[in-house]
Amino acid sequence: IPEKKEVEVEKLFTQLQKLLAHPSLHFTWGNGMKVTADADQLTLVLTNLIKNAREATAGLPDACIHIVASEADGSPYIAVSDNGPGIPEEMTEEVFLPFYTTKQSGTGIGLCLSRQIMRLHGGDLKLMPQHGHGATFMMTL
Repeated sequence: IPEKKEVEVEKLFTQLQKLLAHPSLHFTWGNGMKVTADADQLTLVLTNLIKNAREATAGLPDACIHIVASEADGSPYIAVSDNGPGIPEEMTEEVFLPFYTTKQSGTGIGLCLSRQIMRLHGGDLKLMPQHGHGATFMMTL
């Protein structure tokens, strides 16, 4: 069960930048933006999504991963996007199934657990439709 507290997005993103230092990572957030969440669990979900994005863009000369925190219709969200090969549309829900993986060394629990954490926060984790390349995972709070 999440221990929800007010979390400053700037502080959260700054910690992630230090923890996951990588030239392809680009963080954007609204000035003074705060969310009510369990910071440790949010960090776990973001770390998993960023790790997946780094694996998807490995070897690309122009690898780019954007982590954006903003609001839509008054509800906060965090989106993690990459410019990797993308995920086929027919796999949009399958990627969240326990033990489903497309990786040779994957366990298939990362996205399933991440979605469960977001739902315990009263939000969700979705793979957004992509036209062309790349993938965007949207965390709603």
